[in-house]
Amino acid sequence: AGDSLKLRGTSVTNYRTRKNNMRRKVKEAQLLGGLEKLNELKRERMDCKKRKEFWKYLRIKS
Repeated sequence: AGDSLKLRGTSVTNYRTRKNNMRRKVKEAQLLGGLEKLNELKRERMDCKKRKEFWKYLRIKS
């Protein structure tokens, strides 16, 4: 009986740690995803600025 209780205890703690690890991983993924989106937005803005500068440059050349 003692062994089964021990096993059940470990399985419960393992489940808890697994759950916490999953939550942590999900949070990390969300953070990474957010950062990627931010970088994409920044990149788009940069491209927009570059395009404007490029058009100015073309106008000056012509």
